[in-house]
Amino acid sequence: MKRFVAFLIPIAAALILSLGIAECQVTIPRVDPGPRLIDGAIINQLIDRLSGSGSPGFPASCSVTGASPQTCNGYRGTVTTGTLTTAGVTNAAFTINNNIVTATSIVSCDISGYTGTLVTNGIPVVTTCVASAGVLTANVTNVHASNALNGAVTINFIVFN
Repeated sequence: MKRFVAFLIPIAAALILSLGIAECQVTIPRVDPGPRLIDGAIINQLIDRLSGSGSPGFPASCSVTGASPQTCNGYRGTVTTGTLTTAGVTNAAFTINNNIVTATSIVSCDISGYTGTLVTNGIPVVTTCVASAGVLTANVTNVHASNALNGAVTINFIVFN
């Protein structure tokens, strides 16, 4: 539990900063099993921001499938590529157009699914997730030494502004 709480503190701090909150009350978790509190108003703002209800015009999430580039406007989303046939130890850049991404956005991407058979059909890994104005680029690298990818990759992303 202590590791989980320690993991959440930087994420909460990044979200608070992205909301532009100048002042807030946060109780830092203690080593003993005492209370671990964050002001309820802050939590509500974070939920609103991530759900899109606090951000008119920007949906909370999106989900699309197909070849690069795809458009998926949201603070978080899921994009499934078309079938990738990337050779071993080679990169494939997958472009996601997203109107809330700026050059200074903090973005994170991961792979949540692959329709190919791991190892037999390569090993896809997101090596970098790069933000630029209106665009998020997920670099999917096949880290297998020789086997090519042969399947669709599902990429999850989250954007912090």
